[in-house]
Amino acid sequence: MKPLRIFYEQEGTAGGTNPLPNDPAPTDAKYLSQLSPELRDNPIWKDHPTLNDVANSYISTKEKLSKAITIPGEGATEEEVSAFRERMGIPKAPDEYEIDTKGIPESVGKQLETLFRDNALKSGLTKEQAKKQWDLISGIVTKGDEAQKAQVESQKKTFNARLATSLEKEFPVKTERDEAANEMLTLFNEHAERTGLKDIYESKGLSYDPSFVLAIAKDEKEHASGSPATGKNGTNPSVGTMGNYSKDFLEYAGQKR
Repeated sequence: MKPLRIFYEQEGTAGGTNPLPNDPAPTDAKYLSQLSPELRDNPIWKDHPTLNDVANSYISTKEKLSKAITIPGEGATEEEVSAFRERMGIPKAPDEYEIDTKGIPESVGKQLETLFRDNALKSGLTKEQAKKQWDLISGIVTKGDEAQKAQVESQKKTFNARLATSLEKEFPVKTERDEAANEMLTLFNEHAERTGLKDIYESKGLSYDPSFVLAIAKDEKEHASGSPATGKNGTNPSVGTMGNYSKDFLEYAGQKR
């Protein structure tokens, strides 16, 4: 009888015969052998395992560079600057900007538009940039105009009551106060019609400002009572030019007589 033999598996082996394989050591891309040592050691090649990867990266970079826009430096020619502005989408003239002026108050619309166009061109804004800035500015102006109109309407509704309050101390009796208010309004309206300022007073809400109305009315009354300022050739200049304003009006306007 032959003796019994026992075989033990070697540690780290499978079945006692084949050792467990280790991860293969990383190898450099084959194309690196064609590069000089100083280039070969650059870590960038790790992102390009094959020569095809290098070629695709090169082609992609070339395409991006072809679309790049070079900013003209010091000493650039007019042609270079013009070409740069054209590629950036900067117009050659202010009127080439495409902006919407609807909703802008007529009193400021044209002036604001001209000022904006000129400054947009001087600042080198593209059409798209200018459009976005104009939309922001026009939105603020439009909302401001709407708010002013709403305020004027509110003042209009309460004007008679506020005018009466302003006259209450001088005319404590209601009937006298009402008569004085009507007289002041008549004088103010005559002034507004005569000077052509009615629309301006209306739009600015001054027609519904008791202090302003009374100052103008008293000034108008003083001129009508025989103490007008005499201009050249004995004429009586309209209020609002170089006339001799009343004390009430000058106090309201913040001037010294």
